[in-house]
Amino acid sequence: MRSAAAGLTIAFWLAASPASADDHAGVSQQRQQTIVDACTRTNQDYQFHRDRGNAEAYGALFTEDAEFVLQKPLKGREAITGAMEKRFAERASRHFINIVQLNATGPDTAEGLIYLMLTGGPKDADEAVPPGSVDLVAEYHDRYVMEGDRCLIQRRAVNVIFRTQPAG
Repeated sequence: MRSAAAGLTIAFWLAASPASADDHAGVSQQRQQTIVDACTRTNQDYQFHRDRGNAEAYGALFTEDAEFVLQKPLKGREAITGAMEKRFAERASRHFINIVQLNATGPDTAEGLIYLMLTGGPKDADEAVPPGSVDLVAEYHDRYVMEGDRCLIQRRAVNVIFRTQPAG
């Protein structure tokens, strides 16, 4: 009787242990939430800094060895920031993003699927972009890394669903 009770107690303890059903990829629910919150903030900041043309703050959202894959892959924070500085000078834009999935994959890593709708036009245009015009609908397939309490984009691969304006 005593060993049956001990076995039942051990089975209950294992089932109720925070390291069992509550963990994903060996990461506690609390850590998962911390990662998801930080990466959500990164995507909000991405959208804000990208549309405001703040190249320094935009670049700081990427790891030093980050990769941004669109038509021609950009490798490294410096290359990503440099390409965007040129873009900032030429075009005004608004990125509308929706975080579809964002999951911790380890104690300091995450992956995400982000939907993007982009509209914009020449920065010095005489006329405003017509309402409802959309240049691009795409998905970002992301990998993130936590550095301290910040979530940084390690890899952002763009999957274009459709484009109404020529690439450029």
